[in-house]
Parts: sequence; structure tokens; C-alpha cells
Amino acid sequence: MLRAPLVDDVYGKARDWTSAQPVGTYRASVQPERVGSGLAADEDRDRETTITTYRVFVPGVVDVESADRVEFRGLLYDVVGSPRLWPVGVNGRHTAFTMRRVDG
Repeated sequence: MLRAPLVDDVYGKARDWTSAQPVGTYRASVQPERVGSGLAADEDRDRETTITTYRVFVPGVVDVESADRVEFRGLLYDVVGSPRLWPVGVNGRHTAFTMRRVDG
């Protein structure tokens, strides 16, 4: 995971991704989003689209924020929305979040 500092720019504050720092490396379950990606239910099977959004489940409670980025298989993704705890079994927890491919 990468976290960039907030810096002043002409519009106020912005993330400086050229100064991003790693905040952790984790093993995770990364699953393609089913809604809005891949094959839509009403589309023909020969009209596939590129999946650019994934659900991520990291064991335990990890330091991830909604403004972070994730490097996955050599590509960058933005964390979308707020990460949340996902209960697993009786005493287990995962940190769950959605990530979307960074364009450009």
C-alpha cells in the first residue's frame, strides 16, 4: 500500500503521489467486482469488458485509508470508499475494501 502526503497547490490541497511512501505489504484475497465489471447479466457472452475494480480482503486489522493506493500485479489502484472490518468465523476479522484501477 502507498500513502501520499497532502501538499498545497493552486486549488487548495492535493496528494503528491511522486512522494508516496509504502505503508505496508499484505497477503490478501483479491476478487473481481461482480457489479459493473466483467460480463453484465444482460450482455452477450462475446461482449466482455476489462475488469478494473476488485474487492480486497486482508486478514486482520491493517492500516489502510480511503486515500491510499495499492500496487497489485504491477498496476496501481485507488482505494474506493472507506475500508471496514469484515467478520470471519467466531473471532476472526479481515479488513475489506474496494479498489479501482488508476487511469494514466
